[in-house]
Amino acid sequence: LLLAVYVPDLGWPMALTGLFAQSITAFLIPPVLLWTTLRRGRDVGYNNIQLLWFFIVFLFGVLSCTLGSIKLMTTTPECHGHPIADGSGSCKCLEPQSTG
Repeated sequence: LLLAVYVPDLGWPMALTGLFAQSITAFLIPPVLLWTTLRRGRDVGYNNIQLLWFFIVFLFGVLSCTLGSIKLMTTTPECHGHPIADGSGSCKCLEPQSTG
């Protein structure tokens, strides 16, 4: 709620949240659940090669989150396909234009 009150355009925070949600649910949670189960002493039936594969998937997830957030923070925000060049971070094309 505080974010919605103080940030005029919620596109960037929503994009960052979506990026992390997709990367975390697809690539980080499954390997961490597997490692937690193994750490508790349960045998899940995977050999070392398969566990290595889960580690590679985990590294890919960390890389996805990192590179995605860097890309998102360094790109120019867009408003309906054209870049917002005035630095305000908000879209002006939907605001009423003055004719005088």
